Amino acid sequence: MIVFVNVGYAISGGLDEFREKILPFLTPPAYTEIQNRAEPALGQWWLLGVLAVMIVFNYLLGEELIFRGILLPKMNGVFRKWDFIANAILFATCHLHKIWVWPQILLFNCIIPWAAKRFKSYWVSVIIHAAFDAITLIVLFTLAILGLAQ
Repeated sequence: MIVFVNVGYAISGGLDEFREKILPFLTPPAYTEIQNRAEPALGQWWLLGVLAVMIVFNYLLGEELIFRGILLPKMNGVFRKWDFIANAILFATCHLHKIWVWPQILLFNCIIPWAAKRFKSYWVSVIIHAAFDAITLIVLFTLAILGLAQ
């Protein structure tokens, strides 16, 4: 699963470079980069608890429940076989405040609703979203707390 996550982020890193060459005005502002805002987290294990709460409310009860659990089945009535594309565009629109990551959001969020639709399960989308984001965040937070990453 970690290999899957690393491949996904390698692809998105390539998209970042491509986007910065083609559309340099969409380069993220410095204040959005976590490494510019973070203080050393060495020994701050409570951060993993905050991260766990954030993951549950953001991925499980937030984005995935709303977009794949509720909206995707309803979108099928309007968009039929293209409902997963419409869902990905709507999801990206809700992330307008992070326009510099739109290529990744559109790419990966065409896969997530397609899988949820294909397997007729909201939990598939939760697992895929967790594989991309939650596992990576847990690993990075743990490395930062141990002082192995900055």
